[in-house]
Amino acid sequence: MSESKKLIPRRRFKEFEKSKEFCQIEWQKLVERLTVMSSAHCLPRVEFEDIISGQGELNKDVFKKINDKKGIEFKKGDILFGKLRPYLKNWLYAGFDGIAVGDFWVFRPTFSNGEFIYALIQTNQYQIVANQSTGTKMPRSDWNIVSNTKFIVTTNKIEQTKIGEFFKKLDNLINTQQKKLEKAKTLKSAYLREIFPSEDEPKRRFIGSVGLWKQKEIIEIGKIFIGLVTTMTENYTNVGTLLIRNSDIKDNKFEFSDNPIYLKETFAQINASRRLHIGDVVTVHTGDVGTSAVITKKEENAIGFATINTRPNQNIITPEFLSVFLNSRKHKVYAKKMSTGDGRSNYNLKDFNQLIVDLPHIAEQTKIGNFFKLLDDKIALEQKKLAKLKNIKQAYLNEMFV
Repeated sequence: MSESKKLIPRRRFKEFEKSKEFCQIEWQKLVERLTVMSSAHCLPRVEFEDIISGQGELNKDVFKKINDKKGIEFKKGDILFGKLRPYLKNWLYAGFDGIAVGDFWVFRPTFSNGEFIYALIQTNQYQIVANQSTGTKMPRSDWNIVSNTKFIVTTNKIEQTKIGEFFKKLDNLINTQQKKLEKAKTLKSAYLREIFPSEDEPKRRFIGSVGLWKQKEIIEIGKIFIGLVTTMTENYTNVGTLLIRNSDIKDNKFEFSDNPIYLKETFAQINASRRLHIGDVVTVHTGDVGTSAVITKKEENAIGFATINTRPNQNIITPEFLSVFLNSRKHKVYAKKMSTGDGRSNYNLKDFNQLIVDLPHIAEQTKIGNFFKLLDDKIALEQKKLAKLKNIKQAYLNEMFV
């Protein structure tokens, strides 16, 4: 490939495909780094905790914050980049005047418009340089490295503007989708609080539901057993019996890495009594204590590693209802209260065995389980749409910048 072709992105707008207006420019010539400090009371403060990592969106109304901290003053159109732990991707394209408090670089674009430069800092090319940091415990981007690094950019102002506007539209789509996802999650949390309040009877029930809810200890409604707690790394393999770790258990689902851990069949057979059946409910013992999911056909015969497992008596309670209950705030509060450990929380089996479970009639349990499955499916769909948009954006960043 010729040197001239290396300077040209793989994807461009059609009207600029024949243009060769590209050059390599040092970062310090693309932006002005602002350093003027201010403590003006009339300006809102922006801190790391106010920014949604990787999204460039604020998670609160910073104009309502009471804060008189001193920081770097910025104007609308400036760019904030968090230099502390740059891999956290704390960046913001300012839509207002304010003060950046903490380890921020504040950039004012000089070579191009702000939206183009804002897209550029999100590319792998910039991130690689920004993450060549100083320090180990508190790594920070090195200005000497970043400022002197050359980036390949188009010198055509119209093309710069179109690229910036294009990524702004993508960001708007992503932020809209993120809000849809958060709305679905909030709706589920609200229903969980109403159906499983901390005290008293449920505040919301399905039409036709009758009778008072009963309460039973969990040991009365199912068989409780712990997953394997022995050392087993020598029995890890690429195929065989699936191993479920506490970190694999999410809210009513399992999320495994790209390379799940399996156990040798000979070892698994020795511990056959620990195999999980369809309908078993697996609960986090260490970590996000209390979080639970139901074993499906996909996980059948798996073995849990230090997990709390319940094999419900399905004449008394449905697995889906039990999982919903265990993922409710009512149970999570109990699990955290009873947990031990200075670092990672540990939910002891003896405390789990004393758990009191709220029990409506089986028909109502089924309705509740089905209802929350619909909500979980909705959340999963919105998450899938969001991931797709983020992947599209990253692909365009990779192809529209060199």
